[in-house]
Amino acid sequence: MKSFQDLYHYQLEYNVERMPYVGDFKCNPYSFLKARYYMFFSTLIVFFLQKTSIHPNNITKLYIFSGFLSATLLAVPISEAHYFAIFLIFSKGILDWADGFFARLKGKASLTGHVLDIYGANINSITFIVSLGIYEYFYFNESIFFLMTLFIYPFCYGTLLTKFSNQYILESINSKSFKSHVGTTKPAKSIKESHRGAFNFFSVFLDDRSRTIDFVLLLIVIEHFNGPALSWLFYVGVNLKWIALWIGSFIFSSKINYTDDVLSTKLNEIKNG
Repeated sequence: MKSFQDLYHYQLEYNVERMPYVGDFKCNPYSFLKARYYMFFSTLIVFFLQKTSIHPNNITKLYIFSGFLSATLLAVPISEAHYFAIFLIFSKGILDWADGFFARLKGKASLTGHVLDIYGANINSITFIVSLGIYEYFYFNESIFFLMTLFIYPFCYGTLLTKFSNQYILESINSKSFKSHVGTTKPAKSIKESHRGAFNFFSVFLDDRSRTIDFVLLLIVIEHFNGPALSWLFYVGVNLKWIALWIGSFIFSSKINYTDDVLSTKLNEIKNG
C-alpha cells in the first residue's frame, strides 16, 4: 500500500509535466492553488481506495452524478441549497482528477474511461448552465426570459450539424457503398483548421474551465449578500455563444461535398494506416 506522500508526489509530477501552470505560482496563482486543492483531496480518495476492487470508472460516474446533484440544488430557490451547490460545483473536479489517477495506479486506464470522462465534463457543463438559468428565473422574480432561453445551450450542443455528420460517418464507415469515396475527393479541413481565428475565439470565450465557473460562483455568492446582480450576464453570454456556434456549424457543414470530403479523408487515413 502506497503512502499518501508517495501518491501525492506521483500525482504532482504527472500533472506538472502535463500542465506547467500547476508548478508555476507566480504566473498562475489561482490555477496553482486550485490544482493543489484538487490534488490533495483526489490523492486522499485514491489513498483510501487503492486496496479496494472499485473500478476507476465508478469514480467518473460519481463525478457525473455530482453534476446533476449540484444543478438540482442550484435550481432550488433556497439560499442554503445554493451554498451547498456552490461547494459541490467548486469541488467536484476532485473526482475528475481522482478517476484518472486511480486508473493509472491500478493499470486500468482505457479509452472507455477517457470517453466517459469527457462525457462527464460535458454533462456537468450543460447541467450547470441550465440550473443557472433556473436560478436566474427565481432571482429575477420568475422572469419569463430565462424560461424561454433555458434549453438553448443543450439544444445547440446536441444538434450541431458538424457533430451529426461525424457521428453518421463513424456509424457508416464500414458500408461497402462508401468504398468508392477512397481517394476520390480532396482531404477535408476541419472547422478548426479552416476558420482558426473564429474557432479559437469561441473556444476561450466564456468557456467552462474551472476558473471561469468559479468566478460565476463568486458572483452568485455576492448576489446572496445583496451585491450587484451580474451572474445573468454569463448565462446570456453562453447562450449567445452557442447560438453562434450552431449557426457556424450549420453553414460550414452544409457546404457542398463537405461530408464526402470528410468521409474520403477518414477512409484514406484508415487505408494508409
